[in-house]
Amino acid sequence: SKILPELRKMIEDGKFQEASGRIFAYGQAEGKNGDTWTDPFVPACSLQVNMPQRGGPQKYLRSTDFLTGVTGTRWEDDAGAHVRRLFVSRPDNVVVLLLTGANGVDCDLNFILDDPKVGADPPPGASAIKETSANAEAAKDGGWLTFRVSYTRRWPGSLQGCEVAARVIANGGATTAANGKLSVRGAREVLVLVRSTLSRDIEQSQIPALRTALGKLDDSYDTLLARHTAVHGKIMKRCQLDLGGSEADHRLTTQELFAKSKVGALNPALLEKEYDACRYLVLSSSGPEFPPTLQGIWGATWQPSWSGDYTQNGNLQTVVAANLPANMPEAMEGFFHYLEAQLPDYRDNAQRLFGARGIHVPHRTSTHGLNNRWVCEFPMTFWTAGAAWNAQFFYDYWLTTGDKDFLLKHALPWMKEAAAFYEDFLYAGTDGKWIFNPSYSPENEAANTHSQSALNATMDLAAAKELFSNLVTVCGKLGIERDNVAKWKAMLAKMPDYPINADGAVAEWNTPLLKDNYSHRHASHLYGLYAGLPTDIAANPELQKAFKVAIEKRMEWRRKYNGADMAFGLCHLGWAAASLRQGDAAYETVDWLANNFWFPESLVTTHNGRSIFNTDLAGGFPRIILQMLVQSEPGRLDLLPAQLKVWESGRVTGVLCRGQIEVRELIWKPGEISVTLRTAVTQSVTIHSAGLQDMTVVAGGTQVKRGDADDSRLVTLPAGREVTLRIKR
Repeated sequence: SKILPELRKMIEDGKFQEASGRIFAYGQAEGKNGDTWTDPFVPACSLQVNMPQRGGPQKYLRSTDFLTGVTGTRWEDDAGAHVRRLFVSRPDNVVVLLLTGANGVDCDLNFILDDPKVGADPPPGASAIKETSANAEAAKDGGWLTFRVSYTRRWPGSLQGCEVAARVIANGGATTAANGKLSVRGAREVLVLVRSTLSRDIEQSQIPALRTALGKLDDSYDTLLARHTAVHGKIMKRCQLDLGGSEADHRLTTQELFAKSKVGALNPALLEKEYDACRYLVLSSSGPEFPPTLQGIWGATWQPSWSGDYTQNGNLQTVVAANLPANMPEAMEGFFHYLEAQLPDYRDNAQRLFGARGIHVPHRTSTHGLNNRWVCEFPMTFWTAGAAWNAQFFYDYWLTTGDKDFLLKHALPWMKEAAAFYEDFLYAGTDGKWIFNPSYSPENEAANTHSQSALNATMDLAAAKELFSNLVTVCGKLGIERDNVAKWKAMLAKMPDYPINADGAVAEWNTPLLKDNYSHRHASHLYGLYAGLPTDIAANPELQKAFKVAIEKRMEWRRKYNGADMAFGLCHLGWAAASLRQGDAAYETVDWLANNFWFPESLVTTHNGRSIFNTDLAGGFPRIILQMLVQSEPGRLDLLPAQLKVWESGRVTGVLCRGQIEVRELIWKPGEISVTLRTAVTQSVTIHSAGLQDMTVVAGGTQVKRGDADDSRLVTLPAGREVTLRIKR
């Protein structure tokens, strides 16, 4: 903040590289050592299960059941068939492992600390480990395994280590313990229950408490699974997709499905399986305190890509993007909790960096939210759209659920602090419009500067415009914050218009000093279309045309590389295209993502084409599909807004919509749509669908009137009652 006027003058004068160098040098002078990475997301330990080999393994099969969360492995050897099943219980917070064998179970179990990337050698972060200890105790019906690790750098209140306990229940046979290892021989089956905990006082061991808690759990695998499935399975079943995948294809393995599919000929059964896999990945790595990290919860290494952190200039927002429409609102709990827990750091960022009130969310966070990563080439300190972007999710949660308590206690406070930052940060130019300086469009550089430092990034103005518009709308509806509403309306009046360049495309920066660079993996300047079609764009055909040109410019570059790299950038293109009802362009992104951005062997998502495990696609991908099928705003539903011929028939269930409406079922075929809706509050809703000719009520006893256009109808939906409509097109 001390050199902000100097930086602004540099940027206004077009000295973009100098501005990057200045902030980097200043950071070093203030004690920032440059490329300071976030604290990495690392494993607690590994549970090793060794089973004696009797002849060569045969008929190997592994599977994941998305509805139950059970992963299974089956193989045969000279001793017969062996089966290993594992799930992680949501209600009981425990890892449940069951080992069975046709002729009994022999196994050795122990905890170790290693890194899969380097085998059993000490992990690359070994210098961070002060000490580890593993222990095994045999008992009449099995035994116990425990593990403790403490970290070298620790202080009062910090994370000092972690502890893990496993209760091993052997059904029959003999159990012995030696050298930290538990050996079971001749058991009919072996059940292992594992729980881990973080320690902020390693001298006060939590192992006794872990053992007590595990000892109270039911020792029946089926009982534990039933409790888990009642929670996990209920969520997974809510939103299902059918786009014509054949029964025969659904019986194929994942690898066989990928072999049958290619760009330009996407296999529908593969797409349906990927849709389920995405929801499973996000749900399984979402908890009450944290959203998924870059690798969900499965990094299992001391050297995860990009520190396995929360990258908030795109990845984090993308991984949670489908939680609401795909009917997993409880998966947003960790997202909100994590952000709110870091509010003191975000306030500190705003004050120290920009001399402003409110909050500034940095591009990378993990154990804290301080903006302390200073890199000359990537001056992400200049990126100020993070708090506003996250505010959209707070706002959307209220629009979707109608939870007024959440609105007043969580959404509005966050939104007001995000607005307070802009009130202090923005200043008017000679034309009276706000100037965003410094600015940043992740992670692109202008074609004429070769610098990522920027002025008036389109993403910045779009995010600020969205934030103030949402505040005016919700506070006006509730009749609150009257003085602030007047101030926010005045802020909106001075927002710059979307810039349009000489190519007729929405430009990435609203200044003649910076020329567009279309060859880039991000599409941040399309931010205004990420969450739908806002009123200002919907009312401006010329602006819509310019956005379409901007989308096509990015698509042209990606076509040269069969989709190119970075999955979440493709997701953002797909969202924008779907919002503009461009079915073909949106489907092109789906086609690339479905065929190229997965590991076929494990059906997990990747950052680049079959390279670098990342979970952000797991939220962004289903969001594109659902945005093509259903779009909503309070009081309005658009059915099949971006439909295309390849999806001329299909079915989707359980789509959550803004305005507290659930699309219980949407079935379509050539010339006809059947939709069943349920709303939490009695309301009138305009339903739009391209080519709509007639709408009749099949069930629910409601009224249908002509809408504001020939292809729309006004429908009265009674609270808590399912209404089924048939639409002729």
